Amino acid sequence: MEGERIVLHFDHTDGGLALPVGSEQLIGFQIAAEDGNFLKAEASIVGNTAQVWHPEITKPAKARYAWTNYTEANLVNGLGLPAGTFRTDASRE
Repeated sequence: MEGERIVLHFDHTDGGLALPVGSEQLIGFQIAAEDGNFLKAEASIVGNTAQVWHPEITKPAKARYAWTNYTEANLVNGLGLPAGTFRTDASRE
């Protein structure tokens, strides 16, 4: 975490993280404070990281990507391969 953002580092980005052609905004992320109440998050790509935040969460503790049964998510690597579903905590919800 860096302040009010969670910074997610990725390996095997094959040239960096990207958005698919035609996408303007990174989507599919959610974050939560320690209370575990996940909210749809804003996100941006910075090199091999994704920075994730929500204006109402000042102390983010958890993040997840493409975690709902049906989700729109668009993070890809330099080869255009999509990022898989993940979460940063070990909860079994």
